Formats: sequence, C-alpha cells, structure tokens
Amino acid sequence: MGIHFLKEKVERKIRAYYQFNCHLRSLEPVDANVHFIASAERKNIKKTAAWHQFTHKSFITYKGLGSQNEMFNHKFVEKNADIVKTILDNIYMREYKECSNY
Repeated sequence: MGIHFLKEKVERKIRAYYQFNCHLRSLEPVDANVHFIASAERKNIKKTAAWHQFTHKSFITYKGLGSQNEMFNHKFVEKNADIVKTILDNIYMREYKECSNY
C-alpha cells in the first residue's frame, strides 16, 4: 500500500462527490451552517453568497487555493485541508462550549 493507492482512493472520492453533487435535486433550505471553500479563480464572491438561501443558518465563505480543478492537487491540498480542519475545529469548539454550559 503506497501513495499510488492513496491517490486512487482520493480520486474515487472526488468522482463520487461530483456524481452526487450533479444529481442533487433538493432545493429546500437545510437547518445547518454551510461552509463554502471557494476556488482561487472565483472572482465574484457575492455571486457565491446567493447560496445563503439554501440554509436557515449561517453561510460562510472561505478563500481556497488553486482553481476548482486544482484544489486537491498536491500543490494546494494541504492548505485547503488546513481550511477544512479550521472549520471542523471551530465547529467542535462551538459545540463543546454549548455542552459545557449545561
């Protein structure tokens, strides 16, 4: 098991995500915060903000690295993964604080 195996696994996950995303039909707002990591090529963040209509809670946009096709590329994946880690850490800390108030 080497890096080749890991690369194939990541590529399968990316293809599965795109397949899933292409077939989404639900347009009902979700009751959850939505975190969106925009590619570096996205110039119009305001256009992205239109996604806020699909959540009853917060919509937060982050500036990712690389074009949309490059975000999982070896040059950018670590920095983009750091953004995801920061998002998850913040969610965990917020949930932890809410639980500790009881």
